[in-house]
Amino acid sequence: MDKISRRDMTTAFAALLAVLALGATGYMLIEGWGFLDAVYMTIITLSTIGYGETHPLSDGGRIFTIALILCGIGVAAYAFSMMNALVVGGRLTNALRRKRMQAEIKKLENHYIICGGGRAAQTIGAELSRIGRPFVVLEKADEPCRRMEERGWLVLQGDATEDRLLAQAGLPKASGLFLCLPNDKDNTYLALSAKITARKDLRIVAAQVAEEAGTKLLHSGADALVNFGYISGMRMASEMVRPATTGFLDSMLRDARSDYRFEDVEVKAPDGFTLSELMAGGDQQWPVIVAVKTAEKGYEVNPEGSRRVLPGQTLVVLGSQAQTANLRRKVSA
Repeated sequence: MDKISRRDMTTAFAALLAVLALGATGYMLIEGWGFLDAVYMTIITLSTIGYGETHPLSDGGRIFTIALILCGIGVAAYAFSMMNALVVGGRLTNALRRKRMQAEIKKLENHYIICGGGRAAQTIGAELSRIGRPFVVLEKADEPCRRMEERGWLVLQGDATEDRLLAQAGLPKASGLFLCLPNDKDNTYLALSAKITARKDLRIVAAQVAEEAGTKLLHSGADALVNFGYISGMRMASEMVRPATTGFLDSMLRDARSDYRFEDVEVKAPDGFTLSELMAGGDQQWPVIVAVKTAEKGYEVNPEGSRRVLPGQTLVVLGSQAQTANLRRKVSA
């Protein structure tokens, strides 16, 4: 339930309890009944069941009963309608589902957090879901949250800039943070705030709306920026001058039947090895090594088989998820 629903529910049941207490107290004082008889008479009066009087009423008791009916039945009807909305309307189901969802989120480690629920955020979520990476989405609006929950995603509804919500999403244990809020100001604040509470190796990728916001986002802690205007322009130019290449890359991302991806594979084996040694064991078992990235020289594209890779260097590969997983296991040994 959202905050408004909880407030309405609390108000309705508080009013119902107040009327029950008032009715029971009135019968105890006016008629001298015991507590159980007084409560029973109040409930059958408010529920309009019509079982009759528990004991014969005095004139004062009848006047009190009339007042109780006039004042209390409306309160009881409102409380019962709220209870019906809670159960029949699905609010109870939603509350239980979100409680289970929060329990699942607490178990996550090395996951990703997506701040925002717009089209970019949902595209990120679809890709992470497709390649089997755990993630949580933080979004304020009801409708995007509903759509993402229907897809089976882990969603927390609220303001992504609040430290409380980031903590619920497991920021201290997350390995990546996507900043997809609709304005640079909030994304900049989030980048700065996350670096304070997150682990040191957290990677932050931020959407950049205005050209002049890039420097601020990087200084605030973002590791990479995506300028939608620039990316869109480059994509349109590529569609015009290199349609086959663009179509090939597009098919990997959009074809649900394809699990081929460009991936990063970090070398962790202490002694390193040549690429020929690495790829021994059958061409179908390994992905294609497109480039080697080093801190000193950047990218070395189409490296030779004699090229020796060392711990800390990164391989840029193209292959299926299974092929890439095989390579990751080998370079981590």
